[in-house]
Amino acid sequence: MTKSPASTHPFFSLIGAVGATALLTGPVLAGSGADALLAAQPQLLVRAEPQARQAFGSAVALAGDIAAVGAPGNDGPTEDAGAIFLYQRSDNGWQENGMLSLENVGVGAGLGYAVAVEDGWLAAGASGIQSGRGAVYLYREEGGAWQEQARLLLPGRSRNGFEIFGSALDLDAGVLVAGAPGHDGEAKNAGLVMAYRRTDDGSWTEGTALLPDVPVAGERFGTDVALDGGRLLVGAAGMDDAEAAYLFEYRNGAWQQVARLSEELGEKGGGYGAAVALQGDTALVGARRAPDDSGESRGAVFAYTLGDGGWTRQAVLHSDAPARGDQFGAALALDHGVALVSAPRDDAGADDAGAVFVFARDDGHWQLKGRLPRTEPASYANFGDGFVVLDGGRAWVGSPNDSAPDSDVRAAGVVTRYHP
Repeated sequence: MTKSPASTHPFFSLIGAVGATALLTGPVLAGSGADALLAAQPQLLVRAEPQARQAFGSAVALAGDIAAVGAPGNDGPTEDAGAIFLYQRSDNGWQENGMLSLENVGVGAGLGYAVAVEDGWLAAGASGIQSGRGAVYLYREEGGAWQEQARLLLPGRSRNGFEIFGSALDLDAGVLVAGAPGHDGEAKNAGLVMAYRRTDDGSWTEGTALLPDVPVAGERFGTDVALDGGRLLVGAAGMDDAEAAYLFEYRNGAWQQVARLSEELGEKGGGYGAAVALQGDTALVGARRAPDDSGESRGAVFAYTLGDGGWTRQAVLHSDAPARGDQFGAALALDHGVALVSAPRDDAGADDAGAVFVFARDDGHWQLKGRLPRTEPASYANFGDGFVVLDGGRAWVGSPNDSAPDSDVRAAGVVTRYHP
């Protein structure tokens, strides 16, 4: 399969696309929620003045009437300094409402590779800062404007200078978690996750380092993260079968590992753990390179549930037309029995146009309900290669390699919205 030249954008070659999970605030029936998404008309969100290789849509976060879209390739004071574009919903729809950027940063800081929003707070990863060590910036909304409150850095000295801290983020119930999958701790590239808590006075704790009970060299713990209250799912998508997903629970004032999930996907692995999603007693783990029975890399998503015997695999989700290199499972979103799964190299409509699949869980069984409708697919658009988000019955899909219709600005990035 021909691959998109846009996939060589530095932020994708640096880390690879990661998934994001956003949770609905109210109950939605799985079947009706999925059907509503499939019936919704796609609406494009693009930059009025796009930049080539801006990668708009690499990250998307929604919280009520606030949306934040990351563009880590945005050129600001330096090349690829990155930016976050803010949107506010009103009676007239979604309107751009500001931009967050960094000053006095070097080339490739990449602000906006990951972003999370909750309760007037915004966290943004700049995983390329300090030559790849990374940082996380915290902003707070005050009087309708977002003000920087803190910059979070990894503690101690860097051992390899390429930890990419902030390449994965989630924010829920006053807790922030940030991954540093390139961190060298007890083993090279074993990875690390930092957890922070917001105090009553609005400040944040210094942070707690989370590691697996048994760190594994090359596993890259922290490739993706998903929070749901006092439960945390961490993806560890290493290389050569060093890959897993870990579940933690917050008990007695500390995070404790309660399960390690893994699958046998061959000597080269399958990218298991590069995307994760979590809600309640359900966990999804994407493996965008998972092989089929013939050994062809087609991708899969593994669904787990918590029962009396602990966390067990419930189902394996697949595309309706699996093909070599589709990367099914590259990004995930989950809420109340509805799951979105992206396959950014799916060829439906055009080479590597991409697709996002809608699944619903009915009576304990996952069923593929269809694909999100598209505007006219374009070759190498890689629909869903950024973040895929569910919030309040709405779905937003980032396609940072895509370009706006009738635009010759390459890889500016597009976000597609579905508002049933």
